[in-house]
Amino acid sequence: MVSLTDKNVVKIVLFVISLFLLNANVYSYAADTPEPGNSLPIVFEVVSRNINAYDENIVPEYHYFVIKKRADGNVDKNFHEVECTDSDYIYSHTEKCRATTLPDGKFLLADCFTHNSVCYSCIFVRFSSDGTQDSTFKTPFTTSVSDIVNGSPEHEIKDIKQVTIEQNETIRIEGVFISPLIGWSSKQAETDIGDRSGKRGIVLLKKDGLFDSFRSNDNH
Repeated sequence: MVSLTDKNVVKIVLFVISLFLLNANVYSYAADTPEPGNSLPIVFEVVSRNINAYDENIVPEYHYFVIKKRADGNVDKNFHEVECTDSDYIYSHTEKCRATTLPDGKFLLADCFTHNSVCYSCIFVRFSSDGTQDSTFKTPFTTSVSDIVNGSPEHEIKDIKQVTIEQNETIRIEGVFISPLIGWSSKQAETDIGDRSGKRGIVLLKKDGLFDSFRSNDNH
């Protein structure tokens, strides 16, 4: 029977540890820079935070943020947190702000909010993996909160029920929309209660955000 010296034991232990660390690094890299078409773990998460937590005498005010978690479950400190728009309004809920991870590591943000007391609207934008807004996303629907609150944009999303990514990376949005592209103009959407009614259905956007098609499930 061969007897190992303490020196040999140390060498073997160090070798095993080095193999473990190498595999860990490869896994982390694969999660952060996925190949197109591969499924991703959920790395973008919406969390609530009391912005008045520094003073217990102030009424709590919760805002919602998108954070990024690395493959090991730790929060990515290099990620620029994205604050959800609806946190500026009293009718805010976490489910109104949802992030959908894309195969290339970017994410789509569906952010819905209440404004002018009775109106409900959404913005739909794409962010890079570091949390900066991706200006190459060319959706026809307005991404400006001020344009929605202060005017009547020609292309507007009134509600978002679900966002899914098709195999060809087409973006499928189930919700309520106003746009001449779907046969429902801003003028047609006008109502007597201050809000504007949209048309229910499914909008398909191309990978770059450009309009592809619309299928209605409404009676308008």
